[in-house]
Amino acid sequence: MRYVAARHIVIDDRPTPVPFWKPDQSFTGKTVTIVGGGPSHAAFNLALLAGRRFIAVNSSCRAVRPIATEADPIYFSDNSWNANRPSLAANWPGPVMTCNRNTKARLGDAVRRIDVSALTMLFRVLPDYVQASSGHVAACLAVAMGARRLVLIGFECTAVGGRTHGHSDYDQSGDMPAYPDRFIPGWWGLAPAFDRMGVEVLNATPHSLITCFPTTDIAEALR
Repeated sequence: MRYVAARHIVIDDRPTPVPFWKPDQSFTGKTVTIVGGGPSHAAFNLALLAGRRFIAVNSSCRAVRPIATEADPIYFSDNSWNANRPSLAANWPGPVMTCNRNTKARLGDAVRRIDVSALTMLFRVLPDYVQASSGHVAACLAVAMGARRLVLIGFECTAVGGRTHGHSDYDQSGDMPAYPDRFIPGWWGLAPAFDRMGVEVLNATPHSLITCFPTTDIAEALR
């Protein structure tokens, strides 16, 4: 395999296009919940989110799969996440989105490839902020699709009861160094851009260390 510019991969001497998907405006004016994989998402009351728009991030998709519709995307950045648990994306009813060109080359039209450089230019911030995690990309993507209000759930950015995730796909302490070094600074870096773009962001995650957005409970945020 070799890479030829941003939009092509050559596999076994065969050019394989990996084009970007241009975000549509299906979230225009809507409140969109970004569902992260932190400890609290496992106990989330699905009835509160049913019928509302959301983006599931990585393995958080398991928790919201019972209420997911064809209008609700799943987003992941890592090829290895999908390669190690392909059924999660394959059985997802809505759009499957990634920025990863290897995944796009493997799955073709089954996934939509997101241009994170374009998102960075849209937000006019450092790439490290947009790409701090899959959750950061998903939040920026929702805005690019027209969302005017974001609600964060499952974004503790810390361990709660000894767990950093509400699922068992990752080491329960593996992300700890990334929280202060990358994840939390990423939200602080994006906060002024959200404000500049007229997007309200509410953090409905209990025990979250993300303090740059107003905090509330999920029922109030979605009211």
